[in-house]
This record gives sequence, structure tokens and C-alpha cells, in this order.
Amino acid sequence: MKNKKRVFVDMDGTLAVWQSGADWHAPHYYRNLPKMENMIKAVKKMQEDAEVDISLLTCTPSSEATKDKSLWAQEVLPGVRIVFVPYGENKGDYVDVSENDILVDDYSPNLHAWEGRTIKVYNGINGTHGTYNGKFVRSEWDPQDIADTILNAAKEAAS
Repeated sequence: MKNKKRVFVDMDGTLAVWQSGADWHAPHYYRNLPKMENMIKAVKKMQEDAEVDISLLTCTPSSEATKDKSLWAQEVLPGVRIVFVPYGENKGDYVDVSENDILVDDYSPNLHAWEGRTIKVYNGINGTHGTYNGKFVRSEWDPQDIADTILNAAKEAAS
């Protein structure tokens, strides 16, 4: 059996709406983040592909945030694997990244530091500096188009 293609998906600004200007240290900030419905539907579609392994890869500033993010994710994507990274650290240091692993993230510095393949999520509040020049999706796209873009990148990586 072939190895599954691994896709790591960020949470804040990718699956959950980042609340600009809000106090992200406030109790239950992460537990109450609104869902980015098209992105979540796209991840659910990708989970149906037996050749793809989806994990969430998210930074967390505190143990309370970790608990809230875990509760949020299990409600939205039950059973999904979550890897928590201490805030400010390189996500790639917390998984054994291969050159074919894909990171789907809205934050360009995370994408620049990733040693595998990357897909930027444009969510309406990011992408203003033009520092990322790779594959991308837009959170307002149709969920099937988002899923197809990510799955096609995963299949290209495996060829």
C-alpha cells in the first residue's frame, strides 16, 4: 500500500475566522471563533479521500487555548488529529516534514518556514504584503474547488 499524502491544515484564519483586534488572550477566545464554512467543508471532502491523511497543525499561546482549540476542532471535525505548536515556534519542528507534505495556512511566515509544499489561504484580511508567491485558495471559493486545489497539489507531490 502506498503511503498516504499528508496535508496539515492551520486553524486560526484558515478554518476559524480570526477576529482582528480582539483579545486572543481572553478566556475562551478560541472556543468561540466563528467557522469558515467553505474551508471546513473542503477539509471534510478531503477526509473522504483514502489516500490523504489530514491533520490540524496549530500554534497555541497557553494551555487554556490548547483546550479551547481542541474542543472547537472536535466539534467541527470530529476525530481529526491535532498537533499543537507553542506560539511563535516553527510548525515544521513539530512534525517530521517530508518534501511532499503540504501545509495549508493563512500566515506567510509559516509557509516560508515549511520545508514541504505550501498552499496559502487568502481569507480577506491577509495577503496585503505580497510576500507569498505559490499555490493558493480563497476562503470564499466553493468547497469542492478548495478541496480539488489541495488534493491536486498532494497528488502532484506524490508523482
